[in-house]
Amino acid sequence: MSEHDGVNLVHSKHVEQYVERYRPQCLRSTITTGKEFALDFMNLKVSKGATFECVLIVPTAPIKAFIQKQTFLESTSTTAFYVDATRAKQSLAIIIDKTGSFKLPVWVP
Repeated sequence: MSEHDGVNLVHSKHVEQYVERYRPQCLRSTITTGKEFALDFMNLKVSKGATFECVLIVPTAPIKAFIQKQTFLESTSTTAFYVDATRAKQSLAIIIDKTGSFKLPVWVP
């Protein structure tokens, strides 16, 4: 166990510091997702079956809406989110700037 177990949200302005500190495996849904970040990404389909101590997810629009507004996720989005989230053994972080009323901790450097 560490001081960074569980699920956290990370503001985009803190992503570089988060990656430097925890060295997560960065996941995205497609090659066009997360272009604003200079990270070494692994695409979702490639990550299936793999596990990593720490994972950082660039969420899709439906996943952002789920976190920000607690909207319903369609089955395709639910499956993708499940695959991303279950790659993490120790900690999972999701990049999101507006958390809405979601009750997950927000990581701050």
